[in-house]
Amino acid sequence: MPLAGRIWNFSLIKDTPWCRLHDRAYGRIWAGKFNFIWWGMIWCAAAAYFGFWLYDFVPQKIEDLAFRVGLFGFLGITPLAVGWASLRAYVLEGTGDSSLKTVPLRPWLVLLPRMSAVFLTWLELALPFVLLYIFNFVSQNRAMAHLNSVLPARFAVPDIGVTNALHLLTVGGNLGGVRVIPSSGVGLSEIPVLYLFLLLEVLGYGLLPISWAFWWGTILKRRGGPFLLAFFSYFLLVGLLVVIVRFDILGVLLGVPGMLLPPIILVSFGGITLSVLFTILAFREWRRRSG
Repeated sequence: MPLAGRIWNFSLIKDTPWCRLHDRAYGRIWAGKFNFIWWGMIWCAAAAYFGFWLYDFVPQKIEDLAFRVGLFGFLGITPLAVGWASLRAYVLEGTGDSSLKTVPLRPWLVLLPRMSAVFLTWLELALPFVLLYIFNFVSQNRAMAHLNSVLPARFAVPDIGVTNALHLLTVGGNLGGVRVIPSSGVGLSEIPVLYLFLLLEVLGYGLLPISWAFWWGTILKRRGGPFLLAFFSYFLLVGLLVVIVRFDILGVLLGVPGMLLPPIILVSFGGITLSVLFTILAFREWRRRSG
């Protein structure tokens, strides 16, 4: 068969160890009705909000509620979805996967397909809250643009896109107990970079608990209770990050207290950097346990 034919032969791709492990882990996560019921409810709610939002027919009280549900729902669903999916996909694995210990597969080929199944599950369950927040964010922009056009002198405010991005990037925009002016020193040309940092932060918020779960899952194989206890200690990492940002510890250590750049860099790259670290530790633990 020509090389091009081999590349586009999806049956060959489906038979690779990666796809087999991914499909098996994904199937274990979604076995049963609970996940499908929860998935359907949150997607239907997001779709209903979008339908009313599309025609600008959402009352202000619902808009305020949508902002909180979108933000705090995303923050809350992430550890719950990742912990549950990791438990089903990896920690409580079936006897069929135990044969992998005798198969000469590298650790990354054993763990990454399962991690990708958990990551995909996280996206499916967290994306409705992200979309809800984005729709609400656009509504705020639309309302503020209207006020600025009607009474520009009275309602002139910093760009709400900058305000929201910095609010999330700096964990509330509160550094050392002093409220930072969100738009200070930020021009329109910096907004794409700001949102790139925000995207990295969101990805890190999902990848960090996945890598943390698989590290502990490799150590505590088939022990669901101890795994859940160890997994939810992940909140200590998040709490430490909040303390560092809130009290501007990094800025004080660098001799530049009150600057936005140190906490933005910390929260943007911190989650991804730590996720790489814990993934490497999981690889080492798998190699040690299967050796």
